[in-house]
Amino acid sequence: MELRIRHEDNGTAVIVVHCESLDAGNVERFRDQVLPVLAAADTVVIDMGELRFVDSSGLGALIACLRSVRGRGGEMSLVRLRKPVRSLFELMRMDGVFTLHESVEAALGARART
Repeated sequence: MELRIRHEDNGTAVIVVHCESLDAGNVERFRDQVLPVLAAADTVVIDMGELRFVDSSGLGALIACLRSVRGRGGEMSLVRLRKPVRSLFELMRMDGVFTLHESVEAALGARART
């Protein structure tokens, strides 16, 4: 698993997940890489466009990220969810818990309007 992280001028961190699955096999590595970013950013956008599969461990890690960011008064968005991953989020009703956007630009635009 590789994460590419960029920091926007407005304090937003954009994390691009470069792998096909977020599951029990790589969730610890994901957490280790993402936690320092969450601690330093007010707003986080996670680009999940390459993910084809998320299991319960991956979903749990994303929920932990969301709690961490919201616990500090920040915001987190997930973007570019592929159909199988979006279907999982809808089935588990996580589409009502997470803020979902079609693109990084849409998430950044929504942030600019608030």
